[in-house]
Amino acid sequence: MTSASSATSPQVITQQIIPEDIETTDEIVVAQVVREISCDETCIDSIRKRAQVSDGKVFVSVNGGERFEVTARNPIPIDSNSMSLSFTVVDDKGNQTEVLLPITRTTDAGSPIGLICWSGLLLIIFDALNQKRRAKKIITS
Repeated sequence: MTSASSATSPQVITQQIIPEDIETTDEIVVAQVVREISCDETCIDSIRKRAQVSDGKVFVSVNGGERFEVTARNPIPIDSNSMSLSFTVVDDKGNQTEVLLPITRTTDAGSPIGLICWSGLLLIIFDALNQKRRAKKIITS
């Protein structure tokens, strides 16, 4: 499971990983529209805990691709074809421990992220209609 999502730009939806889920489940569940996964310091600590490494840098690879360091400021880019995240914890002696978590996509149209997206779209449409109506009143006045 992951926490509520937020839009970081009109094109990219980011979803925060819930640290407890890393420790207790064998998958990361994200909504279909999510294109980035964020992991704060607590999340990074949970990856270390799952790897049974008390300290060290955490790296990630999406679908076995290029590996990069996970930081609270560095979201993990994913796309609709992303199937897994491979986290690698490297301790101060250089030992590496891997934590592989498959990505599961939710398709629930009633999910909170779907509701947020549809609500935002409706607000934009209503605002556009309201602006057109105001423009007609000004012209006819």
